[in-house]
Amino acid sequence: MADRIRFVDEPLPRDLERLEEEIDQFNYRTTGFHDGRSLAAFLRDESGALRAGLAGHTWGGCAQVVLSSHGFQAPAFYRRHGYVEVGRVEGYPRGDAQIYLRKALVG
Repeated sequence: MADRIRFVDEPLPRDLERLEEEIDQFNYRTTGFHDGRSLAAFLRDESGALRAGLAGHTWGGCAQVVLSSHGFQAPAFYRRHGYVEVGRVEGYPRGDAQIYLRKALVG
């Protein structure tokens, strides 16, 4: 039977984990960087309720932050904190844009 691509809207967690592991291993072999790890930060109010947060990963050493934000989310916030726009995808979502921003952490 030939390989087929099948789109699913509720992927199995084990399939997502396997996919991420395969991509990580390819990236590690290709670049020589084996230091990828998860990173998250959360802001909670006095009662412990989540007010804000971010999640991502580190890889290849922490010399910069690269993130994406939609135009209706927080690009102005990031610009005020020294991030510079490095890319944009218009029409994602329809009528708006996904914006990629970068900030160097070391000189």
